Amino acid sequence: MEAEALKFKSDNALRRLPILFVAFSVISAVLMFTFDQSAVSVDDRALISDGVTLSVFVAVALFCAVARFNNKLTAETVISAVVTVGFALRLAYALRYGYFEHQHDVESLKSSGHLSYIYRLSLGQGLPDTNEWQFSHPPLHHYIAAGVVALSKAVGCSEEAAFENIQLLTVLYSTLIIFISAAVFKECGLRGKTLTLSTSIIAFHPGFFILAGSINNDCLSILLSLAAIYMLIKWCKKKTVLNAALIGLFTGLGMMTKFSASLTAVIVAVTVIVKFITDKQRRPSDYLLQTAVFLAVMLPLGMWFQIRNMLLFGQPIGYVAPIGTDSPLYIGDISIVKRILLPFSVRPVGVFADVWSEFNLWTYLLRNSLFNEYSFGNAAAAFFAVICNLCLIAASLAAMMLSIKRKNRIEGASIPIIGLAWTVQVISFIYLNLAYPFGCSMDSRYIMLTPVCGAAFVGVFLQKQCEVYSRLKPVGMLTETVTVLFAVLSAVTFL
Repeated sequence: MEAEALKFKSDNALRRLPILFVAFSVISAVLMFTFDQSAVSVDDRALISDGVTLSVFVAVALFCAVARFNNKLTAETVISAVVTVGFALRLAYALRYGYFEHQHDVESLKSSGHLSYIYRLSLGQGLPDTNEWQFSHPPLHHYIAAGVVALSKAVGCSEEAAFENIQLLTVLYSTLIIFISAAVFKECGLRGKTLTLSTSIIAFHPGFFILAGSINNDCLSILLSLAAIYMLIKWCKKKTVLNAALIGLFTGLGMMTKFSASLTAVIVAVTVIVKFITDKQRRPSDYLLQTAVFLAVMLPLGMWFQIRNMLLFGQPIGYVAPIGTDSPLYIGDISIVKRILLPFSVRPVGVFADVWSEFNLWTYLLRNSLFNEYSFGNAAAAFFAVICNLCLIAASLAAMMLSIKRKNRIEGASIPIIGLAWTVQVISFIYLNLAYPFGCSMDSRYIMLTPVCGAAFVGVFLQKQCEVYSRLKPVGMLTETVTVLFAVLSAVTFL
């Protein structure tokens, strides 16, 4: 058992992830060119989806069982298994629900939604000649998705099948979020079991399943913002021009996907200022050079579309398409106390969030962060998944407070950055709901970096309590149990 435990603390736990991503990309490409989801009935799609989930789960479970029997169950093996199942769950979700289901602001080809945006680019018609509705968004994701549509049609796919293939792209986006989250956790000093459990929270988080099936620009924006934060953590450890340039690259590309990714620039700015002030061996010239490199990369990528739209349409920087107060989604007539200050709803609510009738931000977010504004078949599993989610949120907040109180620092000075990212996201989210009091403003897709931050703090707590605070061991065991239950219930909800 001791030898097995030592193997589980492998320092190369993420070594297989690049190989796995290549394999997942190949699977997606094969499906793109050989499987026409639009020609499959709804019942058959559900059957295929369940088949993918169950077959991959059984295969992975058997593989891990054999590895354990042969005393070869390492952290590398377990994390590879977790990531593989996470990919399968995302793929299964996208196979079950088409590009027209469970979407935000996609609409028809005749609208100004994301699908129309992608379609016109796939036809080579260039950027929209108006900033109406979703046409006000920058185009990176739309260009990439348009390339998928054009390529699919070029190899003989029908137009419907080509649109379905956009989901294979977003499945890969969402899967990459698992990979980069695991890399962030490793930079946070997590290893072995704690690295596996934190990675499992992201791999099995239902919010990322739904993003995997969403053909709008949300998932790529989250992915690029997370990549920028990962590089920021790397920069804190090794302040090089290359790392500064990569932070600028990912931040700029995020802003070219969705301008709200500019929040990452705030995180970068605060981190650099604090590091400059606290770095006793600082060389001002190095900080100035690397800041200049960051800005030189980030600003052209992130701002060109904003400047274009400002010149063409008079669109303000950070513009949000307006929704009238006559919309059924308007909740500005309800007091801020009931909407934001109270931590719970004064009305009874169901398992699944209802964007049309709810108004309390935190009660809504607790469920919406898992299942968005949609309902799924296994309500009992969903209910207990929500309870587990509440427990994990409480654990992450407690771990955050404990880290601040004891001034714990993780490897790579990651705790301040993770905490800052969480704080910036939450403050901006509260501001959004104050400035735009609509049901749709409460959507968790605007703060989907917070589950990654929360999973990091849960991992930190578990690792610290194992190494330092022995009296907290029962709490740690309970947190581990809740994490495993969360993963299982999340998967079961969609069967």
